[in-house]
Amino acid sequence: MNKFQIIVLGVLAGGIVIALLIFSGVFSGLDSGKKQFEGISLSIWGLSAPSVFEKTLDEFERSAGVRIKYFQKPENVYEAELVDALASGQGPDIWEMPHNWILKHQAKILPLGFEAFSERRFKDTFVEAGEVYLKEDGVRGLPFYLDPMVLYWNRDLFSNANIAQPPKDWEEFLSDARKLTVIDSSGNILQAGAALGEVDNISNFKEILSLLILQTGNPIFDRQTGKITLKEEKDSLNPAENALGFFVEFSDPAKSSYSWNRAMPSAGQAFSEGKLAMYLGFAGEYAGIKEKNPHLNFDLALIPQIKGSSNRTTFAKVRALVVSAGSRNQEAAWFSVFNLASAANAKEFSTGFFLPPSRRDLLSEKPTDAVLSVFYGSALISKTWLEPDPGKTSEIFTNMVKSVLSGRKRISQAVSDAHGQLQSLIK
Repeated sequence: MNKFQIIVLGVLAGGIVIALLIFSGVFSGLDSGKKQFEGISLSIWGLSAPSVFEKTLDEFERSAGVRIKYFQKPENVYEAELVDALASGQGPDIWEMPHNWILKHQAKILPLGFEAFSERRFKDTFVEAGEVYLKEDGVRGLPFYLDPMVLYWNRDLFSNANIAQPPKDWEEFLSDARKLTVIDSSGNILQAGAALGEVDNISNFKEILSLLILQTGNPIFDRQTGKITLKEEKDSLNPAENALGFFVEFSDPAKSSYSWNRAMPSAGQAFSEGKLAMYLGFAGEYAGIKEKNPHLNFDLALIPQIKGSSNRTTFAKVRALVVSAGSRNQEAAWFSVFNLASAANAKEFSTGFFLPPSRRDLLSEKPTDAVLSVFYGSALISKTWLEPDPGKTSEIFTNMVKSVLSGRKRISQAVSDAHGQLQSLIK
């Protein structure tokens, strides 16, 4: 540990002890920290709607005397405005860090050493997908937003095809997709069983490919070695190649699994219009689907798994609250992050987002709501990976898929090239 880290730990120690008591539920009030932090003003930037934070921040100000102002930023400008503000010294004290920003922007945050908050405690508190915020000697931030991938399925189309249940594994998924796809005599897809195999009209294609690879046990990026793992073999097979092969076969007219092509509308639109039977989407898309078509008879289920595998996995998008390295109130900022990530507040956030909480203790409380029960079950098996750069990763995954679809590359070569390109982004 370097001298700076020791100083930071010493400065933070008092406030963090109090915050950990709140975080762990030893006491619910913040009076113990009030004298230390009263009168301090902090700012938070993020993507979440202000209504999600409003109640929590008002109560925090009344209890601790710390005033926190939240600023919502549009997704398309958030990163650029944040980087500029931090560089000029005008950035927020706390900000929402998406999981795929970690490697790209980790130098801009102040981690907390394991001496203050242990790795064991972090893992006991948060779901596995949140562990991307762990580093070799500390914690980058505390997860507060979790959006797992689920399977949306059209009940009417399943009934019409005499299929009683959604698929539990990919073999069933493939079989159901064949039964649910309707193609006319001219080769036009009138009804799609599943939306896989393309890039431009499947907004979640990168996440679907990541999911298929993660389910094999391949982490894509090894956090211990700092190496990309796409080329690694398992039992003489390459899991990434198998995942890519499975993905692209749905857009191959020569295959019996053919159910999607580039002429189709976006996958989300097709599902909302009742023209797509199975849609791999995120829990956070549920409200939008309901709003677009209130009369659509659909349901949701856990993502299909590899048949016979004990590695139950879905992909999830995660966001954590982090403290800016340049904050002038680092102790109060970390104190605030721990309070915001406490069980009581995490439950409020979960309700506000209509998403599962990222905390294990809250996920042990099984909801009676049919939709939330799927969200909660998905959260417990959620994983993600550390992308070197989200924009460049998307470009690499796009080229990997399109090079196979065009016939320019074999699957093995496409995966090998993507492996090298991703590794070159690791700094």
